[in-house]
Amino acid sequence: MASPAALPGEMQALVLSEEQVVRFVTVPTPQLVHPGDAIVRVTACSVCGSDLHPYHGRERGIARDCVVGHEFVGEVVALGEQVKALQLGDRVASPFSSSCGDCFFCRKGATCRCCHSQAHLFGWVSEGEEQLPPQQRRGLPGSQAQFVRVPLAEGTLVKLPPDVSDEAGLLLGDILSTAFFAAERGEVGEGACAVVLGCGPVGLLAAMAARFLGAGQVFAVDSVPERLALAAELGATPLALAPPAAATTSAAGAAPPASSAAAPADSSAGADGAAAPEAAAAAAGTAGAAAEAEAAAAAARAGVVAAVLGATEGRGADCVLECVGSNGALGLAYELVRPMGTISSVGVNTSPAFPFSPVDAYNKNVTFRSGRCPARAIMTRLMPLVRDEPGSESGSGSSGSKLPWRRIFTHRMPLSKGPAAYDMFARRADGCVKIVLDPWA
Repeated sequence: MASPAALPGEMQALVLSEEQVVRFVTVPTPQLVHPGDAIVRVTACSVCGSDLHPYHGRERGIARDCVVGHEFVGEVVALGEQVKALQLGDRVASPFSSSCGDCFFCRKGATCRCCHSQAHLFGWVSEGEEQLPPQQRRGLPGSQAQFVRVPLAEGTLVKLPPDVSDEAGLLLGDILSTAFFAAERGEVGEGACAVVLGCGPVGLLAAMAARFLGAGQVFAVDSVPERLALAAELGATPLALAPPAAATTSAAGAAPPASSAAAPADSSAGADGAAAPEAAAAAAGTAGAAAEAEAAAAAARAGVVAAVLGATEGRGADCVLECVGSNGALGLAYELVRPMGTISSVGVNTSPAFPFSPVDAYNKNVTFRSGRCPARAIMTRLMPLVRDEPGSESGSGSSGSKLPWRRIFTHRMPLSKGPAAYDMFARRADGCVKIVLDPWA
């Protein structure tokens, strides 16, 4: 048990310095700002798929060198004077954003829409806001660090009992709650045919959630063989999409975009302006390979649609759980869902327009639901599903709880290896699905 006076002046953390550049650095330790704050000593944190949006530049506006991350568990080591429901030493998990617990939305269970929450998740301070004192910011530094400040602590933090592990707590605060949110809003019921698009951490947990809620058949769609194999082990029927067109690589090892199939007229021209034969041949080869990749992708997509239609007498799936966050996935969801079916989308899609129109949805009688998960309102309800059962060994295989959730944790690394963890997770390398980071290793 620690007190505010015992907190160090500095700590180690991961910061996003620029696109695809995460650094392990020393930063000031957060301090209490408001009387409702808590400081949590982070014992475990993890990298989430939504952390990759600013990492890849798909979401912009984050301050340079902002401490990142929003999935964490830890121990309360400092409390503001207004906090009565928590004590120093409490072991806690946190949702990805703070909530007061008492406003209109919190009372409705929509904690993700709390009137008094920060503007973004933990791990996002907007550009320019870093110049303001902490009490004037609407953003919050993140939890991929040794300590994190949690505002609205009583309405945000959830105490963890001894039989709920740190890893289970990480899932409760974000992706397990999101998976059940997707399945429940998709109206998965007894005997339903459910399709899960994307076999990342959320998708794999959504497949588990669909099974738990009684789905008769669960299809899991992805392009990564290791993830499809894991989905099959978890009881889903795997359906493979073609890998991204990166199967064809340039000399530098990166796949050129389709628009670069033909070289600019002046990029390899001789003195008379004619393209060099070697460059022309290379361009033709690249164009041919791109066409082959597109054909393979179309064939694989058609195969996925045919498999689902074949299993449902041509109707389509009762519900499609979209866990990717792209227009390609949403378009496929529309193809797969049956008339009067439901698409439940929890992937963060930054595209400016939908791949299907309101009249498309009208003509097929499709229900479409999307939005951020109210994790704080769901965490306590799901806790019995991840408790270690008596006589089980925590962390061993799929035993020890009502869901085989441990299977998605594929890598454990010290926080100091965070830059490598981001790179591995972004590339889906080495069979990576979910990484746990230890801030004290």
